[in-house]
Amino acid sequence: MPNSATIFVALNILLLALDSVLGGMSIILQLAIATVLIGFVGIPHGAIDHVLFMQNTKASPLFFYTFYFGLIGSIVVLWIHFPTIGLLVFLLLSAYHFGQSQFSRYSKQIPRFSKTLLYLSWGLSILSGLVVYNYPEMKAICESSQDLNQLLIVFQPTVHAAVLLISSTIFLGVLFYHQRVLSKRKFYKELLIFALIHLSFYTHSVLIGFSIYFATLHSLEVLKDEFAFLKTKLSQFNLSTFLRILLPYSLLSLIGLLSLLAFSHFGMMTMDKILVVFVAISALTLPHSVVMEKFYQAASKRR
Repeated sequence: MPNSATIFVALNILLLALDSVLGGMSIILQLAIATVLIGFVGIPHGAIDHVLFMQNTKASPLFFYTFYFGLIGSIVVLWIHFPTIGLLVFLLLSAYHFGQSQFSRYSKQIPRFSKTLLYLSWGLSILSGLVVYNYPEMKAICESSQDLNQLLIVFQPTVHAAVLLISSTIFLGVLFYHQRVLSKRKFYKELLIFALIHLSFYTHSVLIGFSIYFATLHSLEVLKDEFAFLKTKLSQFNLSTFLRILLPYSLLSLIGLLSLLAFSHFGMMTMDKILVVFVAISALTLPHSVVMEKFYQAASKRR
C-alpha cells in the first residue's frame, strides 16, 4: 500500500495550489473533496470492526452486534439529551483514538501510563490546533443554526489555546523521555508529521484540513494495519479480497449517512445537517475505538 505520509504531503500541496488558482474553494467544492476522501478511505477503515473484534476476542456475532449497536445507541441518546457532553466525549475519544493509531507500533516498549498520556496529548494537540487556527470559521458554522449554536461553548478559543499549549508540551515531553524506543529516523519522522499536521490545519479550512489528515495519516494507516493482520489470519488473502470484505459495511455506512442527511435536508428530521454528521460519526467512534483498543492490544502481544 502507498506511503500515507507521502500522500498527505502531496494532497496538501495539490489542494493549496487549487485553492490559490481558484482564489478560494467554495463550500460545495470543499464538501465534494471531503466526501471523496472520507467516503472512499475514512469510512472503510471502520468497516471490518466485526471481523477484527471476533478474530481478537473469539466473541460470537450476537455478542458483537449487541455490544456495538448498544454503544451506538448510548451515544445517540447522550447527544439528544446532553449535546455539549456528547461533543466533549466525542472529542476526547477521537483524541485518544488518533494518538493510539499514530503510536501503537511502539506501544509494547512504553509503560501503560505513558502510552495513555502520549496518545491523549497527541490527539488533543492536533484537535485543539484545528479549533484555534480556524476559530472564526468554526464560530460562523456554529452560529448558522440553533442546533449548532449550543455547541459553541465547547469551542472557546482561549480554552483550546490552553489545551493546545499544555497537550503539545506533554506530548513532546513524553516523546523525548521515551525516544530510546524509536530509532533516530522514526523519532524525527514523528516530530515532522506532528508539525506538518499543525501546518496543514493552519493553512487549510476546517473541512479540508481535517479530511486530508483523517483519510491519509489516520484511516489509510489503520487500513494498512488491518490488511497486515488479516493476511496472517486468512489463506490466499490479497488486496482484492480485502476490498471485497470492506465493501458491504462501507456502502451501508455511506448510504445510512446520506439518508440521514437527506432526512434533515427535506425536513423529515429537525436536526441540522452538520449536527447529524457529528452525531453519526461520534456514535460510530465509540464502538470503533473499543474494537481498535482490543486490536492494538493483540497486535502488541504479537510483536
